Amino acid sequence: MIYYGITSGMTYPEYIAYLFELNSQLKRKHSDEALRLKLLKEFPYKLAVTEAKFKSYRSAYNSGYLSKRIAAPKEKSFRYIKGVIVSRYDQPLTTVEIKRQLRVQLNRWKKNNARRIKEAIKKKAWEQKVKKRKVHHQTAKANHRKGLLKAHKAYRIRYRLQKQIEAFSST
Repeated sequence: MIYYGITSGMTYPEYIAYLFELNSQLKRKHSDEALRLKLLKEFPYKLAVTEAKFKSYRSAYNSGYLSKRIAAPKEKSFRYIKGVIVSRYDQPLTTVEIKRQLRVQLNRWKKNNARRIKEAIKKKAWEQKVKKRKVHHQTAKANHRKGLLKAHKAYRIRYRLQKQIEAFSST
C-alpha cells in the first residue's frame, strides 16, 4: 500500500527526492539530521530513519535508483554540516574533490537519461498507450452524487456567509 505525506501529498521516495533537491537549491544548507526530522514530521507513521539508511537514500537518489519515476539529478546531493560540504567521514571536501564528484554525477546523469530514452524507444506503440479505465455505471452514479453533495455544501456555506455579511452591514 502506498502512503502519502501529511502536508505534501507525495509518496515516500518522491518526498525524499524533494528534500534533497530543495536542500541543494537553498542558500542555507540543512544537515542530514534536520532533513531526517522533516521526513519524520511528514511521515510520522514510518519508523525513524537511521543515519545509514538516510545515506543509502542519498546514494540511491544520486544514482537514479530511488524510484522508477525519479531520474538521477544533474547535480549531486551532498552532505552538509553547518553549511559545509563534507565527505562520508565528516571531513570537509576541497573544491577539487567537489568538482570531481560533480563531473562524475554529470556522467551518471547522462547515462541514466540515455538508458531511459532507449527504454522508451524500445517500447512498442501499444505499450506506450495508457488504457482508459472503464467506469462502472454504479461508480459513475456514486461520483455524481458525491459531486452534488460537495456543490450543495459549498452553496450552503456561501449562502450562510452572505447572510452574515448582510446582517453585519445592516447594523
